[in-house]
Amino acid sequence: MKTKFSILSILFILFISITSCKKNEENANIKYDGAWTLTENCSPSGAASYSVTIILDPADPLKFSVKGLWEVPASLTVCTINSGDKNIFSATRQTISPSFEIEILSSNINTNGDIITINYRIYATGSIVISDACTATLTKI
Repeated sequence: MKTKFSILSILFILFISITSCKKNEENANIKYDGAWTLTENCSPSGAASYSVTIILDPADPLKFSVKGLWEVPASLTVCTINSGDKNIFSATRQTISPSFEIEILSSNINTNGDIITINYRIYATGSIVISDACTATLTKI
């Protein structure tokens, strides 16, 4: 009887641990969702201000897409939230237009969830030469 109780206790603790971790991940991308005003300074293209939209990935709580980075309205940059620190995300190099690719090197969202900073690079498709290097601040609308 003691063995049954011990096994059931261990299984219950494992279940609670797994569901707690899953619950934390389920809400990881919620604070990123919505419309944002972006101001950036890029080299060599200069300063710009425009709006972007962050769209959550319904299938993966650690992913979302930024629509409109680098003033390419139809572009979707797929980002992955750091599993250890949910305030950090990145994006591997990916196509944003037929001629250009983007890579997000570093990012951070503040604890209030209303300001994001991003450092990203733009490349001509297939090139290793940086076409534009940008630092952007996004403010939740």
